[in-house]
Amino acid sequence: MRILAVLILFFLLSGCSLYQKSKALMTLKRLGDSQQQMEKYIEEQEKLFDRLVEDIKEDRLKTGLSIEEVNRLYGDPVLKREAPSSQPFSTILLYRYPTRYFDSDRVYLQFDSSGILVGWEYKPHE
Repeated sequence: MRILAVLILFFLLSGCSLYQKSKALMTLKRLGDSQQQMEKYIEEQEKLFDRLVEDIKEDRLKTGLSIEEVNRLYGDPVLKREAPSSQPFSTILLYRYPTRYFDSDRVYLQFDSSGILVGWEYKPHE
């Protein structure tokens, strides 16, 4: 009888251990999936930035677009901020490669107070 109790206890405890291991494996799987989603997002943003730079160089970017249209065409800006009051525009969006902080081209899009693109500044990395 004692052996049977030990065997039952052993199986019960190993079941808890398996459950804990499966929880840990599921957490790792979710982390891996999340990492893949982040990598896909960054790759997408880099392609959109390449398109923005190309559109500027090929003179295809035109004033008159709304902030929403720009976001739809070129993705999320790295930074959005209010312009100094001394400027003739009110909002600036910064675009660059999302993971390259110091060695990336930069594009500053300038919007008026109603959110319409009025100009830009392209700064290639030197």
